[in-house]
Amino acid sequence: MDLLTIFVLLFCGCSLNNKVFTVSHLVRQTATSYPWDLEGTCSIAKIPMKVANRYTCLTPCVGMLGCQMYCVTYEMCHYYRAWVTPHYAGTGGAAAYSECFTFRHAARDITGTITSIQTTADVYDVYEPELAINGYFCDHFLACFLGDYTSKNKDLIIDLGVARNVSAVEVIVASADMWSSPNTGSLRVRLGNDLNYKNNPQFAYFPGYLPRYTEVRLSTPSPPMLGRYLVLTAENSNAYYGVCDLRILG
Repeated sequence: MDLLTIFVLLFCGCSLNNKVFTVSHLVRQTATSYPWDLEGTCSIAKIPMKVANRYTCLTPCVGMLGCQMYCVTYEMCHYYRAWVTPHYAGTGGAAAYSECFTFRHAARDITGTITSIQTTADVYDVYEPELAINGYFCDHFLACFLGDYTSKNKDLIIDLGVARNVSAVEVIVASADMWSSPNTGSLRVRLGNDLNYKNNPQFAYFPGYLPRYTEVRLSTPSPPMLGRYLVLTAENSNAYYGVCDLRILG
């Protein structure tokens, strides 16, 4: 694919290998440093380039299975099965680049309006709820919120600050791979204004186990639905409650 073809794809919004490339989807990230596991567990490839920039590095990503993000350093293109959303703030991690681009973008994303997130689950080790909404995704449980399988209650409680219209919730779940434990499952989502969130109406429900590291969109039958408190409850027992990425669409 030549550079002209890339520009055509960018401006027409054409689809290639199930990726849709438009100017709005190719988002330059303001953050240039990322957690260590981006290079460790989420790297697909590194390709040397005589001139490495957003356009020369884009071409291989188009045909690369799983590529959702690429970064540029001097004469090198880095490709990842990971992404960041526009509200990702960056981190003081080991990986640093001159610029990065991702295809993870939605005009109606209101995840950045979240004022707090907490859980009733017992947090496993250091995998706190904030990892579910920090705008960074890597398909490994080390980059996810992880509630212990022994928890009696498994809720993620999200405060949107004020009542907002919500049309869909996109979630990516994981379990602790090293124990081959069951996936998160029987996920019930409630949305409303009652502080006693169990009283709020159901927004959506997913029966059975959710596929790991695969985005699942949950929506109410008649979107949007109005509410301040969004609660995701994993109702299956004997399983870790892992949420790697959560996106709320208004």
